[in-house]
Amino acid sequence: MKISIRKLYVISLSALITVACSSQSESEGMLIINNKTSEDITKVNLTYKTTNKSENIGNLSPNQSFKYPIKYSDTEDSIVITYTDSNNTVHKDVAVPYFGKYDKKNYSYNIK
Repeated sequence: MKISIRKLYVISLSALITVACSSQSESEGMLIINNKTSEDITKVNLTYKTTNKSENIGNLSPNQSFKYPIKYSDTEDSIVITYTDSNNTVHKDVAVPYFGKYDKKNYSYNIK
């Protein structure tokens, strides 16, 4: 009888951990960057405006998408994207205009 209770306990605990982990990842806000051009996009960089932290994304191939999990802090913030196109022109734009940790939305930024 103890083996059955132990198995039930292990199964219940496993199910609880699985649900907790999947709920956490789904509640995370995402920025999806889409390269909708037929050229490589290089030096993709994201900068959090308020905290001034930068994340180097790297390069995006033609028609490639990249999912970036937004990193929340205790203050509201925005994200600026900088990238270089195939003509070596540097572009700078606001990818996420405003977000807070209480507002975990998904955002999309299209490079055309």
